[in-house]
Amino acid sequence: MEKVSQEELLNMKRTLEEGKKRSQILEEELNDLTRKTLVAKYISLFDEYKSTLNIIKRLEEEIPYQEMLNCDHYFVITDVEHDFDGHRTDTYNIVTCVKCGLTNRYMNDCCGSYFSFDDPYSKMNEIYKLSGCSVIHGYCDYDELDFYKEEYDKFKECYPNASDDDVENYMALVKKIKGGKLC
Repeated sequence: MEKVSQEELLNMKRTLEEGKKRSQILEEELNDLTRKTLVAKYISLFDEYKSTLNIIKRLEEEIPYQEMLNCDHYFVITDVEHDFDGHRTDTYNIVTCVKCGLTNRYMNDCCGSYFSFDDPYSKMNEIYKLSGCSVIHGYCDYDELDFYKEEYDKFKECYPNASDDDVENYMALVKKIKGGKLC
């Protein structure tokens, strides 16, 4: 610690005394205000409001990922990507879950170390890896995924005990009826 001059020491003592007096005045004013019902209610409601906003924000971020983790996935191929490295072409199926929207579309895009697990795409990649996507239920154009989901939901509502194979057969019938335009 550095030694200060006598003048600076006196100045520090004076600032300390002024601070103590000011804090005492402020404390009395705050106590006086909190005795007033309107101000006390405002402070209470404001604290509750801030707390509620924090809960909402956390849940809005967490619920989609929990839905993806708890989903009994029904994956369809929505796109095929090709990657040419100058020597060979690799082909990747882009799959998306009709129920929750989980996709592997970002698997190759988010491999860099600058992504944190808080990044939505990194979370989605981890969930996709955990899902063990082994069964694919046909092809569906990404633009028609909403219609596919709607048809899936209608069928499962009417026949809740139907297997994924039953749904796949139903969707094949819907495609045939639409003249192959769906998916």
